Amino acid sequence: MATISMHDTESGSLNKPPIFTPDDYDTWKVRMEGFIRNQDFKLWKSVLEGPFIPTIAAAGTGGAPVPKDPSLYSDEEYKKMEDLRNTLQQMYEGSEDVKENKKDMLKQKFENFYQENNEKMAS
Repeated sequence: MATISMHDTESGSLNKPPIFTPDDYDTWKVRMEGFIRNQDFKLWKSVLEGPFIPTIAAAGTGGAPVPKDPSLYSDEEYKKMEDLRNTLQQMYEGSEDVKENKKDMLKQKFENFYQENNEKMAS
């Protein structure tokens, strides 16, 4: 019988989505996008466009609403569709200032990285 490693449960698989970990949001986001795209590209498109689907009254159907062509979306409709995704990104990635600070800290750590006299470079 096959055992499931911790790596498999964190990264997910073709049939199982990755586990959400707030500390590693960036990796989860990439893995989740891959998982959803692998399931169905239309599903990924709905994630990008959000649960709100703009509609228009169709001619010849008695005015019954039908999904609007994306090329006809207004700026307000795009804003409604993006709110949820943006909220999640803001919550776990941080604002642009936070991202810049993270980059600066990583750059500083890299610049301060050095080899000790007694260390050897080996693989």
